[in-house]
Amino acid sequence: MSLLHLLPAGRTRPGHGLVLTSLLALGCGTGAPTEPAPQATGSVTPRGDVQFVDVAREAGVVLVSVCGDPRKNHLLESTGSGVAVADFDGDGDDDIYVATAQTTEDWRSGRRPRANALYRNDGHGAFTDVAEAAGVALRAWSAGVYFVDYDDDGDKDLFVTTWGPDVLYRNEGNGTFTDVTERAGVAGALNAWGAGAAFGDLDGDGDLDLYVANYCEYDLDDPPFGGNRTPWKGIAVYPGPLGFRGQADVLYRNEGDGTFTDVTEASGVDDFTRPLYGLGVVMSDLDDDRDLDIYVANDSCPNYLWRNDGGLRFSEVAAIAGVATNEDAKEQAGMGVDAGDIDGDGRIDLVITNFSHDWSTLYRNAGDLAFVDHTFVGGFQDTYLPLSWGVKIFDYDNDGWLDVFIANGHIYPEVDDHPHLNTTYRQANQLFRNRGQGVFDNVSGSAGPGLEIVEGSRGLAVSDFDRDGDLDLVISRLDGAPALLRNDGGNRRSWASISLIGTRSNRDGVGARLILESGGRRQVREVNPFGSYESQSTYAAHFGLGDGERIDRVVVRWPSGLEEQIVDLPARSFLTLEEGKGVAVESTR
Repeated sequence: MSLLHLLPAGRTRPGHGLVLTSLLALGCGTGAPTEPAPQATGSVTPRGDVQFVDVAREAGVVLVSVCGDPRKNHLLESTGSGVAVADFDGDGDDDIYVATAQTTEDWRSGRRPRANALYRNDGHGAFTDVAEAAGVALRAWSAGVYFVDYDDDGDKDLFVTTWGPDVLYRNEGNGTFTDVTERAGVAGALNAWGAGAAFGDLDGDGDLDLYVANYCEYDLDDPPFGGNRTPWKGIAVYPGPLGFRGQADVLYRNEGDGTFTDVTEASGVDDFTRPLYGLGVVMSDLDDDRDLDIYVANDSCPNYLWRNDGGLRFSEVAAIAGVATNEDAKEQAGMGVDAGDIDGDGRIDLVITNFSHDWSTLYRNAGDLAFVDHTFVGGFQDTYLPLSWGVKIFDYDNDGWLDVFIANGHIYPEVDDHPHLNTTYRQANQLFRNRGQGVFDNVSGSAGPGLEIVEGSRGLAVSDFDRDGDLDLVISRLDGAPALLRNDGGNRRSWASISLIGTRSNRDGVGARLILESGGRRQVREVNPFGSYESQSTYAAHFGLGDGERIDRVVVRWPSGLEEQIVDLPARSFLTLEEGKGVAVESTR
């Protein structure tokens, strides 16, 4: 079956191969706007011609991800879990891994009836849960999920953070996985509450290192402050995380032999004596010096920006860079984070989602590792009331400008009984369309029935699941089944999807920078599948080309330092570039 045109579930609101020759080169602001809004340039897609439709139920992606008691008496029960996408079986299309926790009653009694699901994509719009047969039906209190080729053998392994020991599965290449956590040395502390994670080659040795953002200490049987309630905006709610004991993040160096070493202290990442409450994490070359920096969304306290100083040494520079707080120096409650060039100037910008009654924050990169709070200038005023989690920067309408999708849902069921708060427990998600140079319009109301669904969303990942040339979304929900939002209409404009095969660099080219020129426009992407909230997206770099039907040039800056350029490529194609060979393989499927 195909991804059929189907009505959404949930509550709603009243190829062939072609070798191409190439040239090989050597190698949350709360204040008023402080600058005039840039004028949009170039062609843009009229509102409403792209529609998102939820096809999860019909496609078979149906696991209900629970997280504790539905009444939500604990902070632990509110944060939910994520989703990950990748082609784990090598058949050419992306599969989906969905995580779940357990109910509080089951956990306390020692039962673990709920397992994570691995949905294999059949390429025709149907997904089958093969987690048990594959050996990844983890029965835990799962949080973040990430496909990653940590051993550089050409297939995607799987890393899961949990409330408890983290888990690493090695892909055996035959449809099954093996738990290698103990040998790899990445379980972390037994009482850790692992949240976001990201992989990247931080030391330039060709393999992927790992950063894990940990949240706080929590015991369901002996919660902080005895589980007593605390006032929030006139209502009594469970407390946290302020006042709880935070847990230090962990940085692991990949030794290249299947094992990792904890280098947190040696790298300088543990500069602070008071651990904060880490949730989201993304790696990106934010200062354009050809190594990956690390940005961490911390809940209810300043965010971290770990500048990569080389030699696997880092300095914390968030305050100096302007991304620790919003422009009013207000600490926010960071949840999810992503990185991308929203204004088309070639520098990588940041977006971070925050708690209810505060704005999600856009940070525009002004160069030299200095950022400007772009929230109001960029048009993010409508992010104030929702409580936001997963976030992805991607071009949903293929017009060449990167848009932003935000997953929303509150943590306090009690808000439904207090209309003066102007918010609800279940919330609709939001889509912000970039009308040029980083100025956004909220098009949630005209982007299809998939944006009308009101649920408690958490994790968010993007991928072209049906390989039709536009990006779809998968969204995890708190105490609900996922949404699989098929993009209908995004491929009316031209596009290109570029995957990398590293030889000197890591196999998937994670951290590579791609510069594409077509029709007089220049676009920059990084191979950055991580970010969002406890989730991981496609490894392919997707470019919207507007009306362009040829690609004039693609420059790839590989993590190894090699720089290649490939000229005169076709649009509307899936391209694979192999490091050092200067060729592109084209496929229409």
